[in-house]
Amino acid sequence: MSNTSLLDSHVTTLIQDWKDTNISTQEFIDAIKESDPTINPNATSDTIVGYSSELSAGNSDDIFVVADDNTELDYTVLANEDPFRDILVGMSVLKNDILPPIANVYGPNDPTLPTPTTPPRQGAPGVTIEDQMDNFFDLFNEMTRMVNDALNSLDSEKFRISNVNARINDIRSGHEESQRLLENTIAEIEDPDLNEVAILLSSVQQQLDASYRITARTQELSLVNFI
Repeated sequence: MSNTSLLDSHVTTLIQDWKDTNISTQEFIDAIKESDPTINPNATSDTIVGYSSELSAGNSDDIFVVADDNTELDYTVLANEDPFRDILVGMSVLKNDILPPIANVYGPNDPTLPTPTTPPRQGAPGVTIEDQMDNFFDLFNEMTRMVNDALNSLDSEKFRISNVNARINDIRSGHEESQRLLENTIAEIEDPDLNEVAILLSSVQQQLDASYRITARTQELSLVNFI
């Protein structure tokens, strides 16, 4: 992904529309959480977040390992999965420069507004200060909850990948043990003890000689030979 500044611009526009009461607090939250523009025209799409065209179009491939004849392990983790996306989008809202103040601020009590005729620093939408505070904290708390849930989901992703890694290590250990057994079997055939081989060959030769003598005798059977 790359920082194209589209996300900050998108969030700033949503915040201003929210402050101007063009969208409600719930519509703001829905626009932040939704990534599909066909579902919500104000959606925070993958392209807006800054993901690559492959990820945005869903054309990325899975990553997996065929650990043995009957086991295929998937360890795909994509950057635009909900936990990663929600952290980026939620933090973009929380750190946005125009999110504060909570409620409208007028001069001259505000030192940044030199005269009473200066337009107010616009807070959250609402008729009263209480309404503005309610709307602000409804949004703020929802974004905080979204980021915290995403962090918990990251732990789940980490646990899933750790399990896959553990299975790969177990299967690899099994392969290594099988390899050692096969190497020992081959070594017994290809690299025998020469002294032991010589003794075995001598024994076999003696057995063959005895067998040949018996065979020759049976072919020359007579009463004299029998006696």
